[in-house]
Amino acid sequence: MGTRPAWHDTWSIVDDTADPGFFVRFLELTRAPLLNAMHAAPERFRQAHLLEPGLRVLDVGCGSGHFTQWFAEMVGPEGHVTGLDASQVLLDEAGRRARGLGLPLEYLRGDAHQLPFASGTFDRCYASLVLEHLEEPARALAELVRVTRPGGHVIVTANDFEDPELTQRLDPVSRQVQEVLRSTFRNGLLARRLPELFFNSAGLRGVRVEEVRQAFEHLNPVVRDMIQGSVDRAVAEGRVTAAEGREHLANLERQDAEGRFHIAWHTLKVTGQKV
Repeated sequence: MGTRPAWHDTWSIVDDTADPGFFVRFLELTRAPLLNAMHAAPERFRQAHLLEPGLRVLDVGCGSGHFTQWFAEMVGPEGHVTGLDASQVLLDEAGRRARGLGLPLEYLRGDAHQLPFASGTFDRCYASLVLEHLEEPARALAELVRVTRPGGHVIVTANDFEDPELTQRLDPVSRQVQEVLRSTFRNGLLARRLPELFFNSAGLRGVRVEEVRQAFEHLNPVVRDMIQGSVDRAVAEGRVTAAEGREHLANLERQDAEGRFHIAWHTLKVTGQKV
């Protein structure tokens, strides 16, 4: 896996971590189940994201471009998709993945707090699992609303890490590791506040809230690395002892070897229409 990144706030500084490629691998792994579901039911994906030919779409925090490519396929040659991210490493990977596909898309580096577009530019604006990493999520949402045309839609998702489903009982060590993992996001509890941000946002109406469950049934290398990073930080902060951290990981590895590993959480998806 290479050098494991320190997980605190690293999604906002991907290019400055010891192993930026980790994030490429992480996105490849975690997006795979969603992409498989999209391939199996493209019409459902189109309807869920309110897509149709000819739309102008913005994907903020596009990462390595998995969803951006799908958006471009859905809007077709009459439409256009822009993917924006703060990481040049992820944008380079997105460009590599899209090379030669002839899709109506482009990738730009930028800040979600200050989008480099005129007001009312896009028909759809998306931010998938992005706002929880930002210093000012409400400001970023206001920017998404600003660059959306009247009648267009803003769609934002955020992971709820407050009560994950785990195979092991939530003992004191597990709770400490969970709290550390949640604290690696600048706004780790944003999902609970996301509907309120939408309802209070000037310029939005018809707000809809949905929940989607994400699950991992294997302790794959990337998930293990993420948990290892949380254990290391819990030990460094004195939340758990080194021995407790080792036993926590050993328990997860035993569960995985016995086919009993399971971790899942819910993703909140909130949609609003620009007035």
